[in-house]
Amino acid sequence: MIGLETLIERLSKGLGKEKPELIEEALINYIKTIKNKLDKESRQLLTELLEDYLDAKVAEERLENLKEGRSYTVPAEEVYKELGI
Repeated sequence: MIGLETLIERLSKGLGKEKPELIEEALINYIKTIKNKLDKESRQLLTELLEDYLDAKVAEERLENLKEGRSYTVPAEEVYKELGI
């Protein structure tokens, strides 16, 4: 029996996808499958966890874009001035 890490590695190579992307898709598909079987509290908790996960993914991407020079920040003072605050 092969380990989970080995299985994910093989699937990743076979499908031509990065491991995080593959794991994310698998989790989303699993959640879609079980969501109707969960009670309200469990669905709410799962929703919050997914939102936190997606927020973290967006933050990681934005940080990477900043590091690579593909985006930039605007000082708060400039924003306040533009808004007349």
